[in-house]
Amino acid sequence: MIATDMTRFLHARLEEDERIARAAIDVDDESGVWDAVTLTGPAEDRDAVVGSGPAVQHVTRHDPARVLADVDATRALVTWLNGQALATVEDGATVANVVLLHLVQPWAEHPHFHPSWHLRVG
Repeated sequence: MIATDMTRFLHARLEEDERIARAAIDVDDESGVWDAVTLTGPAEDRDAVVGSGPAVQHVTRHDPARVLADVDATRALVTWLNGQALATVEDGATVANVVLLHLVQPWAEHPHFHPSWHLRVG
């Protein structure tokens, strides 16, 4: 079994990401398709509000559908890891815990991130 505290932390962050992504989808639009215009107003105002070029590309690339797919993939990976044998690496940590440790790093600045979860460089 993989580290329970990290697993709970990761699932809570995934739930937050999922909730925010679902809220960003325009519920009045039956297609469920999201775009930057949904968040910023009419297309002619988009560049003035969000910017153009890389900023718009970044926002569009991280649309709710992609976030939801990432959440699903991460949940599936954690479920799979939890069912694996407890193979260990050099320092005695399980492979599953090492992978989980890497998965929680995007939230290193979150107030519930435990200091012991920071990756040690070197």
